[in-house]
Amino acid sequence: MMIPDFPAHFTSHLSRLGARPALPGDRPLLRRIITLDTENMLEDVPADARRMIVAVQAEGRLNLARRGYPAATCLLLEAGEEVVGLVMVDLRRGLALLLELIILPPWRGQGYGREALAGLCAQADAGGWVLEASVFYDSPVRRFFHKAGFVPSREEGLELVLLRHPAGRKGAAG
Repeated sequence: MMIPDFPAHFTSHLSRLGARPALPGDRPLLRRIITLDTENMLEDVPADARRMIVAVQAEGRLNLARRGYPAATCLLLEAGEEVVGLVMVDLRRGLALLLELIILPPWRGQGYGREALAGLCAQADAGGWVLEASVFYDSPVRRFFHKAGFVPSREEGLELVLLRHPAGRKGAAG
């Protein structure tokens, strides 16, 4: 299920951020964003091991999205002229699967992630979609999603699947 001009509808829920579709020529930028995010997550891993893991993770995350979710929408998040992150969502039959929400490390702590997630939640509420996100079982980002109304749904290996039901609908959190 794809809505016409999802980027415009999503962007209408944002105040400080803009969003534009990632194009095929943006693949090096997407790789850079995912690489920086992965490096940040693995900052405590020894440098030699980290380089190898980061390279595999970045390509793996890009390829999983491209092959596993070919209809997913990937939007680059911009603050002014700067790309500050990305959001990737796969929409289908009342479910919005949040594949990636990344704010680049230099831009974290400024509310951009919260704004992007709030925009997705507003879009999901308007469309009557359930939002789904997966996080590592002990990741501190669980609190970020909890504050936005996500609740644990199930465990899949080391990941915890979180759901957020549309506001005002049966099954809605909070």
